[in-house]
Amino acid sequence: LLREVVAEALQDIDDDRLVDVAVTNVRCEADLANAVVHYDVLAGAEADDEVIEALEDLRPRLQAIINRETRLKGTPRLTFAPDPVWRWLKDPRRTTPAAKRSWSAAPTVRSDRWQR
Repeated sequence: LLREVVAEALQDIDDDRLVDVAVTNVRCEADLANAVVHYDVLAGAEADDEVIEALEDLRPRLQAIINRETRLKGTPRLTFAPDPVWRWLKDPRRTTPAAKRSWSAAPTVRSDRWQR
């Protein structure tokens, strides 16, 4: 729910610093006191400082939108961070020949070992 609300709010905001930014995940604490908004940006890690600055500037507005559009007990305090999963998936070092060799050298589990 929070991811959808924040993503839709960012689409409606006209800020050049947020071009090609996607909200990928929102992790909220159980007591709704804090939430981390994970994002990915097409420009990569080089754009992180600018994107985080823009999101920090918009934090009060985003929290007001969350308060207005949801029926939560409270509005979480938002913090922003790049999505580590998307960064790992896009990392070119992950698909190098050396990385592929290390994967192929990993031990495998034989299926007959589990049958008794």
